[in-house]
Amino acid sequence: MGRDYKYRAFISYRHKDEKWASWLHKALETFKVPKYLVGETTNMGTIPDRLGKVFRDREELSSSHSLGTDLTQALEDSACQIVICSPNAANSHWTNEEILTYKRLGRESRIFCLIVDGEPGTDHSECFPPAVRFKMGTDGVLSDEPAEPIAADARPHADGKINSKLKLLSGMLGVGFDALKQREQQRLKKRKAIFTSAITAAVIVTSGLAYSVYLNITSGPEEIIDPVSVLIADFDNQTGDPLFDGSLEQAFQIGLEIAPFITTYSRADAQGIATEIHQDYRLNTDVARLVSVRENIGMVLSGSIVPDGSGYELTVTALEPQAGEVIAEADADASDKSEVLGAVGQLASDLTRELGGDILEEDVVFTSDSFTAASLDAVKSYTTAQELQHIGQDEQAVEYYAQAVEQDPNFTRAFSGWALSLSYLGRTDESTVQWEKALANLDGVTERERIRTLGVYYSLVTRNYQKALESFQSLVDKYPADDIGHNNLAVLHFLTLGFDEALNAGKNVLELYPNSTMYRSNYALYAMYASDFETAQTEATKTLERQPDYYKAWFPIAIYMLATGDTDAALQAYENMAAANELAESEAALGVADTQIYAGEFSKARESLQRSLEISIASGNQYGSATKYMALAYAHESEGDIDGAVASMTEALAVAEGEPWVVAAALTYLAAGDVESAAAISGNLMQELQPQSRAYGMLIDGLILQQAGENIAAIEKLTAAIELADLWLVRFYLGKVYLEGGHSAEALDEFTMCMERRGEAASLFLDDLPTYRYVAPLHYWLGVAQEELHMGAAATASFQTFLQLRPNGGALTEEASQRLK
Repeated sequence: MGRDYKYRAFISYRHKDEKWASWLHKALETFKVPKYLVGETTNMGTIPDRLGKVFRDREELSSSHSLGTDLTQALEDSACQIVICSPNAANSHWTNEEILTYKRLGRESRIFCLIVDGEPGTDHSECFPPAVRFKMGTDGVLSDEPAEPIAADARPHADGKINSKLKLLSGMLGVGFDALKQREQQRLKKRKAIFTSAITAAVIVTSGLAYSVYLNITSGPEEIIDPVSVLIADFDNQTGDPLFDGSLEQAFQIGLEIAPFITTYSRADAQGIATEIHQDYRLNTDVARLVSVRENIGMVLSGSIVPDGSGYELTVTALEPQAGEVIAEADADASDKSEVLGAVGQLASDLTRELGGDILEEDVVFTSDSFTAASLDAVKSYTTAQELQHIGQDEQAVEYYAQAVEQDPNFTRAFSGWALSLSYLGRTDESTVQWEKALANLDGVTERERIRTLGVYYSLVTRNYQKALESFQSLVDKYPADDIGHNNLAVLHFLTLGFDEALNAGKNVLELYPNSTMYRSNYALYAMYASDFETAQTEATKTLERQPDYYKAWFPIAIYMLATGDTDAALQAYENMAAANELAESEAALGVADTQIYAGEFSKARESLQRSLEISIASGNQYGSATKYMALAYAHESEGDIDGAVASMTEALAVAEGEPWVVAAALTYLAAGDVESAAAISGNLMQELQPQSRAYGMLIDGLILQQAGENIAAIEKLTAAIELADLWLVRFYLGKVYLEGGHSAEALDEFTMCMERRGEAASLFLDDLPTYRYVAPLHYWLGVAQEELHMGAAATASFQTFLQLRPNGGALTEEASQRLK
C-alpha cells in the first residue's frame, strides 16, 4: 500500500443504517483471505491472511461541532473508505464530510460504495451523497464533474449481501472478483456435499416438511442449505477454571439456534456412546469424531478457550468427522469473564455465517447478549440440570434449575426446564408457578426456544393439543433440522389419539437418532398404546440395555407381560422399576396395585396403595397421590364397597382436580347413585377447550341417560362422544349400554374393538401411569355379548380367560362361574 495503515477501512454511514454497518464491520474483520492469495502484491499492497481492523464510529455526531480530530485522524489512518449508501446517507451532512475529507487526502480511487437502499440518480430516493456523485477538483472543492463510483449493491434483487461483500473485498485487496467468488462457491460446494451426506441424520424424510432457507450468493437461482446435524465436542479449556467446563458447550448450542439448518446432537447421548467405544465419557475432538462417524453426524464442532492477558481468546472449528477436514472456523475475544458468554454467542453467529447462514444482525446481537453478566454460573447449573433431566433424575435436576435461576433471575430456559421436571415429579402446583415465570420471560429467548416453550406449555399445562400441534409444526417448518420439534410432533399425534401416526413418527425420529434413550423409550410407549406389545417390549428392553436406570422403560415391559398372560412377570418388571429411585418406587407401587386389581387381588392392592400413598403425600407428589386414590377407589368398588370408593375419590379430588380424577370420580358417583355430583363434573368438562375433555363429559351425560332408562338417547350421546374423540373408555361403556339395550351384535363389535385396542387401556389418561385393570372385566363383558349371540365356544373361552385372571375376583367372578355351568 506504500505505507502501513492502522485500519484496513473506514466505514462511513448514517446511524439509521447502523445494522448494515455492524454487519459489514464484522463481515470484513472476520473474513479469511484464501491461502493462494496471501502474500501476493497488488495495487493495494501485500495481501494479508486477515484484513485487520476496520474503523466504525458508533456515535452519532451532533450538529454543533466539526468532524473532529479523532475522526479525521482515523480517516487518514485508513487504507480505504467504504460508504454505506442509502437515502439516509445521501441526506447526511457528516457522511458527506467524511467522504470529502478522504478525497482531499488524494485517495478518491480507494472509496468503495455499498448500496443498501434507494436508487442512484433519482430525485426521490437518491442513495449517493453529493461527495460520491461528483469528483474532487484540484482546489480541494467538489466539482460539478460526475464521478463513477465503485459500488456493490447489497439489495436482494441485485448482488445480495454475500456477493456485495465479495465485491468490496476484491477492491480492498486489489484482486479480481472472480477469484473470491470462485473460492466462495468452492466453499459452499464442499459444505453442500457434507450436508447432503448427513441429511438423513438431521431431518425427517417426509414430503410434508418443506425446507426454505436460502443463500443469495448469485443473481441466479437461490441455493438451498440442506439441514445438518452437529456434535459439539468438549471445549479445550486451557484456563484452569472449571466454571468453563460444560457451560461453554451449552451456551454455544443455544447460540446455534439462530440457524434453521442446524440441529445439535445430544451431548448426553454422545457421552454414552463414547463410553461404549472409547471407555471415556469425555468428548474431546477425536472421540467426538468417532461418535459422529458411528452415528452419521454431519459435523463436529471443536472449540477452545485460552487465556489472553486478563481476557480470553475463543475459537471454534467445524470438522468433517471422517477425514477431519476443516469446513469453517470462527474466533472471538472476551476482555474478562463477564464477556465470555457474549463471545460464545458471537462465535455461534460467525460460524453460522461461515456455514452458509445469512443471519440478520438483530439475531447476532441477541445471541451475543442473551445472558446477563452474572450468568456463566447459571449456565453451568443449567447444564447440570439438563444432563440430570435427560437421564430421568428429575429430583436432582430441580435443585440445579433452582440454583440456575437464583444465579440469573431472568434465565427463561431454566424456569421452563424446572417446570418440566416438577411436572414429571407430579408436583403440579409448583410446576405451574415456574411455567408462569417462564412465560413472563419469553422475550429473553430465541424464536426457536420460544416456540418450543409454548408448545410444551400448551401440551402439559393448558392441554390445548391443537395449539401445541400448531406450535411444533411451526417449529419444524421454520427449523426443519430441529429434532425436538419432530419428536414433539410425534408426542402430539399420541396426545390427540393418533397412536398409529405417533408410532410411525416415533419410528422416523428413532431412525435418525437411534441412540437417544428418550426417543427409544417414547417409541416403546407409542407401540404399547398402539397395542403392538411385541415391539414395545423389544424397544423398551433396548432402552434398558443402554441405560439400566431409565425406569420408565419398565412400564411397557410390564404391560407386555400382562397382555401375554404372565402376571408374575409383570410384577417382577415393576419390582425392577422400583430399584431405580424414589419416584420410580412410587410409580412401581401403583403398577403393582394395578396388576393386583387386574388379577382380582383387591385387598392386596388396597394394602399396596395405602403404603405407597404415604410416600407420595410426604414427597409432595400431587399427581401420584391423586392417581393412587383413584386406583384405591376402583379396588373398593370392585369389592362392592361403594362408600369406600366415594371416600377415596373425595380424597383424590382434595389433592388434585385434573381430568383423570374428575372423570373417575363421576363414574364412582354414578355407581353410588349420586347423579347430581356426576352431572356437575360433566358440566365443567363440557366447558373445556380440549375435545377429549368434552368427550368425557358426554360419556358421563350418556351414562346418566342410561340410568334414567333412556337407552337410545344414551347410545346417541356416547356415539357423538366417539365422533368428538375416539376414547377407549367411551367405547367400553358404549358396549355395555348396547348390551343392556339388547343390541348384542353392536356390543360385541365395541368390546372386540376394545380388546384389539387394549394398549390404550394401559394408561387411559395418556400419562404413562398404569390403568390396565380396566381390561380384566372386558373379557367378562365380551363373553356376555358372545353368549347372547349364541357363540358358545367363544363365550366359554372368554369366561374362562376371565376366571383365570380373577379366580376370587368379586361379583363378576361369581357371575362368570354361573354362566359356565
